[in-house]
Amino acid sequence: MQGTVAVTGATGFIGAHVLREILEDGNFNVRSIVRSKEKGEQLLQAFKDDKHSVAYVSDIRNADELKQAFDGVTHVQHVASPYHMNFSDARKEMLDPAIDGTKAVLEAAHSSPTVQQVLITSSFAAMNCFEKGGSLRDYTYSEKDWNPATYEGAATQENKVYTYAASKGLAEH
Repeated sequence: MQGTVAVTGATGFIGAHVLREILEDGNFNVRSIVRSKEKGEQLLQAFKDDKHSVAYVSDIRNADELKQAFDGVTHVQHVASPYHMNFSDARKEMLDPAIDGTKAVLEAAHSSPTVQQVLITSSFAAMNCFEKGGSLRDYTYSEKDWNPATYEGAATQENKVYTYAASKGLAEH
């Protein structure tokens, strides 16, 4: 056994696939980080494996709860980030959870004596510039193509896809 991987966002589409892949690999224990006991029970039923456990963190922005959840963890796979288009308050429901959640995960991992590695799952949206019309064909993207959206611009934007894309880019800055 190579240690324990904590997976944030394990109840989401990508997170569940990450969880499954790690369990199928068989080299790690996996601790799914979930917000509710109900979601935790659902994951434990869906992924019945002695190497799988859950830890409850009420808010991904709570570094203290994350520190407890990361106790004994050797690796963190941060997948959690809001992805929905039915929000009414971009700051509260999309931007702040994405940005502050990533900061809290990094803070908790940094303070852990056992965490050796953190992997943040992002999205092409972090580079996609909707101000230029979205993704470009026949173009090779690089670090100079970072999504230029600002927090304030994303918070006041009516295009919710733009706000989501901005949340991904801003969470990485």
